Amino acid sequence: MSAFVTLAFVLVIFGCVVLHELGHALAARAFGIGTKDITLLPIGGVARLEQIPRNPVQELVVALAGPAVNVVIAGALLLVLWPLMGTSILSGLPLTEGGFLPQLMFVNVALVVFNMIPAFPMDGGRVLRSILAMFFPYGQATRAASIVGQLCAVGIGLLGFANPFLFFIAIFVFLGARAEAAHVAVREQLGGSLVRDGMLRNFKALPVAMPVCDALAASIDVLQREFPVIAGGIYLDMVSRDDLLKSAQERPGTRVGTVACGSAEPVQPSDRLVSVIERSNSATFQTLPVIENGELVGLLDLPSAALYAQARHSLPTSAHSFGEFLRRPASPTA
Repeated sequence: MSAFVTLAFVLVIFGCVVLHELGHALAARAFGIGTKDITLLPIGGVARLEQIPRNPVQELVVALAGPAVNVVIAGALLLVLWPLMGTSILSGLPLTEGGFLPQLMFVNVALVVFNMIPAFPMDGGRVLRSILAMFFPYGQATRAASIVGQLCAVGIGLLGFANPFLFFIAIFVFLGARAEAAHVAVREQLGGSLVRDGMLRNFKALPVAMPVCDALAASIDVLQREFPVIAGGIYLDMVSRDDLLKSAQERPGTRVGTVACGSAEPVQPSDRLVSVIERSNSATFQTLPVIENGELVGLLDLPSAALYAQARHSLPTSAHSFGEFLRRPASPTA
């Protein structure tokens, strides 16, 4: 291929990857699940859904929707090429010696095969988990699928001694499998905990008209990293100590209200803690305002919530609420 054709070929491949991810997104939308964004990577793409369906059938449909798009593309190209090339299209030679369309067909077949590897975060891992979840509890199905995925990663890694790219993929698959298992473990450990179980009721808020120098001085002896901005007792925004420090250095006369950036999504005391954590996994702020009937009633510290989930299995039964976990004294260290 010429340089121009090669560039066009790469762009078309990325187009196929985008269509693959749109397949996931459209299938998820059919079940009322939105897509936050689609990211293209050197080895494929990722459609970041608002949540993964917990219904096994729905997850199966969403997971298969992406590869199904590539199957349709490959099938359409096969119908076009068959009258021209006959059975030679199936010989594999077009992959290296064929033209634009034969190679594009084989790339789509390769996308299907790669994505159906039974390992997270590939579609095959979610397909395997959804099938297992039809017969076993969701957490158990996830752990089993994660183990299969890690075994697949080891196998790919062994092949990677002869191909460094495969070794890179093996690391990607292994970490992805572990991350998915850890994510579901957090969900199970948090269980039915609500925001009100773990929100901070004693916190410091900053008036919107307060100069940043005064606000910074008022925040020095407070453990909070981020502060709600209020006007007349009504929540307006959030501001971090780092932003206060930067503004105090550059523009000492600035008011707190002009520093706040407004990217902290308020939550309610009755919201499920695990849902809030999942929605906020890419949020700028790690502290969320808790609003009830229009009033700021608390703050939710997301790192503390995640730490609670990781430590819950080791806590005594009398301390299995998030609020109790936050109130526990720190253990002495040697």
